[in-house]
Amino acid sequence: MSKDFKSNFKKQPVEHTLKGSREAVIYSMQMLYKLGYAEIAEWT
Repeated sequence: MSKDFKSNFKKQPVEHTLKGSREAVIYSMQMLYKLGYAEIAEWT
């Protein structure tokens, strides 16, 4: 990867869609939070 890509990587917006049962979606959101991906409040 180029240095420019790495330096701008955190500044790029990304959209993800979680599909599945309520329990599976909540579990996935919690795991992503634990990994430092996003705050739970940022999910809509």
